[in-house]
Amino acid sequence: MAFVSFLTSLADVSATQWGTAAVIVLASWLAGKAVYWFFKRIARQLTAKTKMEFDDQVIDAIEEPVAAAVLLAGAWYAFQILNVSDEPTIGLFYNALKIAGTAIAAWGAFRLVNPFAQHVLVPVSRKANQQVNELVVPLVSKTLKIIIALLTLLFILDNVGFDVTALLAGAGLGGLAIAFAAQQTISNIFGGISIIVDKTFSVGDRIRLDSGEEGTVKEITLRTTRVLTQENELVIVPNATLANSKIVNYSQPDSGFRAKVDFGVVYGSKPETVRKVALRAVQGVDGIEFNDEKRKPSVVMEGMGDFAVQYRLFFWVQNALDTPSKQREVRERLYDKLNENRIGIPFPTHTVYLQPAGKENRKKA
Repeated sequence: MAFVSFLTSLADVSATQWGTAAVIVLASWLAGKAVYWFFKRIARQLTAKTKMEFDDQVIDAIEEPVAAAVLLAGAWYAFQILNVSDEPTIGLFYNALKIAGTAIAAWGAFRLVNPFAQHVLVPVSRKANQQVNELVVPLVSKTLKIIIALLTLLFILDNVGFDVTALLAGAGLGGLAIAFAAQQTISNIFGGISIIVDKTFSVGDRIRLDSGEEGTVKEITLRTTRVLTQENELVIVPNATLANSKIVNYSQPDSGFRAKVDFGVVYGSKPETVRKVALRAVQGVDGIEFNDEKRKPSVVMEGMGDFAVQYRLFFWVQNALDTPSKQREVRERLYDKLNENRIGIPFPTHTVYLQPAGKENRKKA
């Protein structure tokens, strides 16, 4: 019956109305082509003269959805000209228009997500002194696209007669079960976000993990962080573990690092002479701080051991990543300088005193 009523309502439309509606649809199609041509030829030339890339990407994102919207508006006006009296037919057509309009709007929104994330969110975050890297923009883009897709799907299902409330309730229970199953993965994702927002470390920083490994941060993904050690071993750590552990970041608050070299000299060496010789060993080494008064090299007597007087040479390396190589270079130069100045470098020795047993026995007798 509904189909017969639909055909009857269309049969009541006059040929003049059909012709007018066809002309309107054709005109709207041509108008859509004209709008597309305007964006493609004129608008792009205008935006190309600006220094921003954002306006070029916006034009590229909306040119096709806007042209489709013009055609859809023409279809709506053409249906008004037909003056259909059958209510089910009117309702069916309007629902179809709503679904098509929603799809076009979602299409345009999808295409605008990436320009919005790259040219709006990133500058705002930088002005707020927040760290933004390759992880943030894709994460925000994917999240916005998922939200747009879900809202579009719910609107379409509501228009075709589905009970959206019941569907949301079922989805909530299903989402809860999935959340329990993926609890560790979700914890790692939020751990990665917290690492970026809190600026715990970034790619290129030298860090020491709570487990004792030291290395350079090579990559921060949604789930894990990869650290390359000095031995060229790649340590992969879940972000949730890092977010809840103590991390030493040698690259913050700046790239400088206070290094030290321990050494010992023989008893009888003058402390003042030892200090001067040790400081001369550091001079001339590239990458060590000399200009800052608070970071100049220094030598401290640490103690007097069993066979040597212990000293510690402190110096600031300008880049923490160079610390191992600078320590090796300073240690070699220090060895040469001590030898040049005839300052003995002791090694473990034991002195054994022997007492003749016979003499002691004679006294007892």
